Amino acid sequence: MIQVHAAHLLSGALLMSVLALASTAAAQCNEPADCRAGSVCKDGQCVAARCSTDTECADHGTCDSGACKAMAPPAAKAAPLEASRPLAPAPPGDLYRTERRLMPELYVVGPAMLAATWLTTIAVTAGVTPSHDVGRATAYAAIPVVGPWVMLGSGFNSMSYTPALITSGIGQAAFLGMTLAGLTVRHDVKVPVVGTEGGVRVMFVPSAGGAAAIGTF
Repeated sequence: MIQVHAAHLLSGALLMSVLALASTAAAQCNEPADCRAGSVCKDGQCVAARCSTDTECADHGTCDSGACKAMAPPAAKAAPLEASRPLAPAPPGDLYRTERRLMPELYVVGPAMLAATWLTTIAVTAGVTPSHDVGRATAYAAIPVVGPWVMLGSGFNSMSYTPALITSGIGQAAFLGMTLAGLTVRHDVKVPVVGTEGGVRVMFVPSAGGAAAIGTF
């Protein structure tokens, strides 16, 4: 039994030796120095070298182990980054402030026109009324708004200036209504606000003299 195993081991060792010798015999070279000049070692065989320097290769190829290798194509250049554009400045906030306000164009113009119409009515009445009735007629004309209508209903001879009295009565009533509306009716007004940086605010508001500036700090 032991002899049989020994024989198998001896046979295996001999087989491996034979294969190693065959492989050694089949390989002509292991490094370039094993081959003669002008040849290179490739896969255990000495083959004729196709080049010795890079200049012998076409199309800017490289000489590697006696063989020309094509030069790799240049890498595509990355597209240049687009220059960043400056951001548009943010719109300044709170440029206007909405407020509920009276209408100065009504409560300023209304009283002025009412006074002008009233004084004109008194002057015209004093100028055209006969002297014996001028005192009483002027007293009626001095009553605001309703004075012209009282004169028309009285016994005065006002036929020559009746259209003027009617116009005066309508005008005084209209200007009085304008004055009352200006003093009571409010509407939305956008007030410009400037100088908002640093907590400073300046608002321009209408005033009797034109415009006034109000600031908060």
